[in-house]
Amino acid sequence: MNPTTRTGLHKYCKPCHAGRRLRHRYGIEVSDYDALLEEQGGACAICHLPPADGRPLVVDHCHTSLEVRGLLCSQCNAAIGLLMDSPSVIDSAAAYVRHHAAA
Repeated sequence: MNPTTRTGLHKYCKPCHAGRRLRHRYGIEVSDYDALLEEQGGACAICHLPPADGRPLVVDHCHTSLEVRGLLCSQCNAAIGLLMDSPSVIDSAAAYVRHHAAA
């Protein structure tokens, strides 16, 4: 439902729009997304939790090769983005947290 329209309906088909967005942005079909979701058990590839806010998991991709890596919750997707998708920065951040958690 769309509370901003008089009829309460969207002006476009949301599932169709989502399918077009997957094809355009990531080169995958809804069936590919569904297969990844099933492979990951419906959970984020990083934290292994289902999305708490009820929203779908987002497609994570390499910004250099554009290859799809998996599906992430919005928090994990934002976290790796803020850490510049850099394995060394992510490893350093994990070591920092581990060091201070042990204290």
